[in-house]
Amino acid sequence: MGQINNALNTLEGLEDILGKNVAQWLSVLGYSLKGKLLVLKGDIRNAEILFTQKIRQDKNHAFEKYFCNISFARYLLAQHKNKEALSILKELSIGLKRDNAIELLIEVELLKSKAYSLSNLKAEALDAVIRAIQFAQSENFVRTFVCEGEEVEKLITEIAKEKLIRSSGSLNGLSKDYLSKLTTAFELEKKQVKMDFAEDLSSREIEVLKLLSNKLSNNEISENLYISLSTVKTHISHILSKLGAKNRQEASEIAIEKGIL
Repeated sequence: MGQINNALNTLEGLEDILGKNVAQWLSVLGYSLKGKLLVLKGDIRNAEILFTQKIRQDKNHAFEKYFCNISFARYLLAQHKNKEALSILKELSIGLKRDNAIELLIEVELLKSKAYSLSNLKAEALDAVIRAIQFAQSENFVRTFVCEGEEVEKLITEIAKEKLIRSSGSLNGLSKDYLSKLTTAFELEKKQVKMDFAEDLSSREIEVLKLLSNKLSNNEISENLYISLSTVKTHISHILSKLGAKNRQEASEIAIEKGIL
């Protein structure tokens, strides 16, 4: 979450510096990236405002449309509008193949896998990831996969396990070494995320987080740590902000999920 916030702050800083004195195509790329980051952060409200006001307009350049529509598909998936997202993504696949835009094509196939997963179409989700791997392995793309998170990781892990058993059908031609590289990259990313979250929180905030995760009240935390009630409230406010949590329960769940607790 900290990395996403840093990236958003950097983009907003560039917007302030450049203002309107920037080429249209660069402006579109910036807004598209900002939309993607807002969706990844879970800030759907501001993502919707951005897409409504800035992004969903006809552009002259094909690649502007690609970036805009990929970000918009992410937004639709975040709202569980799977069919609408798939419609956009399938159309994008055709244009990206024609223009040989491989990295964007990989991203689109991975988003299609998420859309299929949300629709409980596991076979189609696996096929989409396999296509992404087929496009990616000759160029050793890794980061594009890792950025898509746990859903894609689970599918890749399943594909890698199946590849150890057989190499026929759709698995034919997939590199075991490349699959191993992808699964290792996901493991390293999880360790890094855990470190990033832990570094964002102070030692005192982690102590408070442990106690609130054990359902202690603010008064009980105050007594346990020998700090004032107002200080407890300040620590909890900082914890919620740093973890991107809406309440104490969600903060506990995020901390457990990320391995902080």
